[in-house]
Amino acid sequence: MKNYLFAILFVFNTCLLFASNDLELNANAIIEEYNTDFYVESPKNAKLKVNIKIKVLNENGDIFSEFSEYYDQYKRILFFDGKIFDSNNKKIRRISITDLNDNSLINNFSTYEDNRIKTYSPNIKNYPYTIEYTYIITYSGIINYPNWIPLSDYYLAVKNSVINVHVPKSMNIKYKNYNIEDPKIQAENNKDILTWEVSNLSALDSENHHIGFYNFTPSVMLAPTEFRIENYSGNMKSWNSFGNWVNNLLEGQDNLPDEAIKEIQYLVSDDSSKIDIIKKIYKYVQNHTRYVSIQLGIGGWQPFNAETVYNLGYGDCKALTNYTKSLLKSCGIESYYTLIKAGKNANDIDSNFPSNQFNHAILCVPVEKDTIWLECTSQTSPFGYLSSFTDNRNALLIKENASKLVKTTNYTIENNTQNRVAHIILNSLGDASGNIFTSYSGILYENISYMIGLGDKKQEELLYKKIDLNNINLNSFDLGVQKNIIPKAFEKLNLDINNLATISSSRMFIPLNLMNKNTYIPKDQNSRISPVKINIEFYDIDSVYYTYPKQFTIEYLPEDIQLTSSFGEYIVKIESIENKILYIRELKIFKGIYPASEYNNFYSFLSNISKSDKIKCVLKQEQH
Repeated sequence: MKNYLFAILFVFNTCLLFASNDLELNANAIIEEYNTDFYVESPKNAKLKVNIKIKVLNENGDIFSEFSEYYDQYKRILFFDGKIFDSNNKKIRRISITDLNDNSLINNFSTYEDNRIKTYSPNIKNYPYTIEYTYIITYSGIINYPNWIPLSDYYLAVKNSVINVHVPKSMNIKYKNYNIEDPKIQAENNKDILTWEVSNLSALDSENHHIGFYNFTPSVMLAPTEFRIENYSGNMKSWNSFGNWVNNLLEGQDNLPDEAIKEIQYLVSDDSSKIDIIKKIYKYVQNHTRYVSIQLGIGGWQPFNAETVYNLGYGDCKALTNYTKSLLKSCGIESYYTLIKAGKNANDIDSNFPSNQFNHAILCVPVEKDTIWLECTSQTSPFGYLSSFTDNRNALLIKENASKLVKTTNYTIENNTQNRVAHIILNSLGDASGNIFTSYSGILYENISYMIGLGDKKQEELLYKKIDLNNINLNSFDLGVQKNIIPKAFEKLNLDINNLATISSSRMFIPLNLMNKNTYIPKDQNSRISPVKINIEFYDIDSVYYTYPKQFTIEYLPEDIQLTSSFGEYIVKIESIENKILYIRELKIFKGIYPASEYNNFYSFLSNISKSDKIKCVLKQEQH
């Protein structure tokens, strides 16, 4: 069983659409029973009991049979038991805790972690089979309560799932329902028991451009009101109160040795502009530190102090953000430690439910009439550029007694542009040579920025994979960047293209769209549940100048094309003069969340673009 119980979700639509009596329809697996009891014992201590039984129908459902739970010094797996049954419900295997794989959670970016993970994969190939897990987890320091997500993936059905949350009457618990009614509440001794239950939820077919699977299934988000980690107590009554707890963790962590302060102040002594000072300090951090994840004890939430980062030259996102903040403070510049939910295409936090929904830290630096955001873990990121990893989402700015949600940079269609100009010369055999210049800005900067700094050989290898042309020979190339707040990247290519045009008898067929064909078409769906989400907006302009042999004349030139929808605009213009053809393609895509009823229009829009991108002109060779 993957860790579905603990995913974070934000849901907006009704779950009644999913009720079904035929649970095997469209399903790879069925959760037959999913019983959860969560016992809140104090602001620091809690216990979780889970019993889950899953029927796996085919090999695609094997993923649902896997067990995966992490543990650390605050979270312990107290008890575990598992059973596997064949298609006749005969027990064929018993699984004990000693059968689980136990591995460190240290990853490619982590050097210091006390997090570990226990996993199990049954490796059963006779279908159907049923697997059951029963386990108990204890917490001795808890800030994240388990969220309840009974229907947690595509092609998974749920026969019955229930969660009981046991809360002392002396404590308050925060919860928010999504697509499900309020809990039944009953009193037992000195506790309240909150119960949510669902039955007969049918499996969902996957959908492209969905708003996040958990946004349209029944679920409950849970969080503590009061909590405690080691000696640090806090509450989540508001974003400000949670921010005060984080601010308490930061106190005393900004001390720098005198030598560091002198070094930084000397570094910026010739700079009078606030922006120039911030730039120079950010560059200093990039040149003198590297990212290393630190997840030991309270260090999972608290950065280690700035002096340690200065001496060691490394830290995690918390430590490097706090370090940069400390360096700026030494020069009299105020900045704010900020928590954010990072991840490309990640769903935003629920701004109406104050709780720990964050996984990353960045730095906010106010300047006159603007805000500078700094990603302190990157040694290459342009100054002030957040990237698709943290752009356009809510973040918690930490300020004593004044913490609040703020929005990070929104990169608009004016920022996110790709402009390509190509000059292509064709010979009578259909082979071509040419020069192509492309500029990328905003989020599209990331299309090639990852290549900068790599060796020529590696860059060439990546370009061959990236260039959407067959039979090419890359004669020379040049890549460059401008690391502005809205960054730009440049790509210059000189190449030969064999058989770009097709020769048939006395005719030449030239594909007009050189390097920007839309090959992506979402699948056709008769019904749609999720709204349509487009994460990024952009503006592409391609101008391709073709020069063809003078012994050919134009027999057929496609007409101009214009496609307009709420999702974007597509324009193609074609001109000819003497033995030259100019093909101009413009594509605008608008980000946003669109009603599910608009999906067919979205599908048609992208399908028509793909079709239009395949147009060709026809030349005919003059006979002498």
